[in-house]
Amino acid sequence: MIIRSVIFILLARVFNYGLYQFLLHELLDRPDLVGMDHAPLARSTLLGFLANYVVEYALAIDDIFAFIAVFSYFPVPAQYR
Repeated sequence: MIIRSVIFILLARVFNYGLYQFLLHELLDRPDLVGMDHAPLARSTLLGFLANYVVEYALAIDDIFAFIAVFSYFPVPAQYR
């Protein structure tokens, strides 16, 4: 379980880095962004993805605690947990 979580976190980090590199090179070809510094645009996208990933991960952990609270409060037989 922990290994799978580490793998998914690493995959998200690799995707995040790939997205950053893609945007650094792809934004140079956009005619509507001529004259702008592309690094801050790519960095803000990178930080936005990372922030959303952290929030979603925290909410997933919060859901686990909610399931534990529900199963411990209501008398659910162990075979159905």
